[in-house]
Amino acid sequence: MNTEAASVAGTHRAAKQAITWLWAALAVIWTLLAIGNLGKGHNTVLALVNGVLAVLYVVLAWGTTRAHTLVDAEGVRVSQGIGGRRIGWDAIASVSRPNRWDTQATLAVTTAAQKRIPTHVPMASREDFIAYANTHRSSASRPLD
Repeated sequence: MNTEAASVAGTHRAAKQAITWLWAALAVIWTLLAIGNLGKGHNTVLALVNGVLAVLYVVLAWGTTRAHTLVDAEGVRVSQGIGGRRIGWDAIASVSRPNRWDTQATLAVTTAAQKRIPTHVPMASREDFIAYANTHRSSASRPLD
């Protein structure tokens, strides 16, 4: 295996963490609103709604810290936080650059079923990623370019 191509193997994390801080800040705000609505003469239902929103923002903040792409010999596992999808090397039809609607400058893979899946692999690693993929694809699959 090419050692340069092997450098792409491993876990790639999302580059932007500002959204995590935004979700965490909103969680704190909604928690304080829920606590403020628990006192005498306040609306308990509103406190419950604020508490549910606070929990939702905590889950979103936690999920964004878990967003990653794992590249290994079996394929690519892309997780946007909660859950994830494993794509074998033979199921990848092409590797594309980010389009104008993508939130970060990372690679995207297109499956044989024409489903485009953004990854967390940086654009600078495109050639290494393709070399690594071609090394691990079966001989019956057409090489990526």
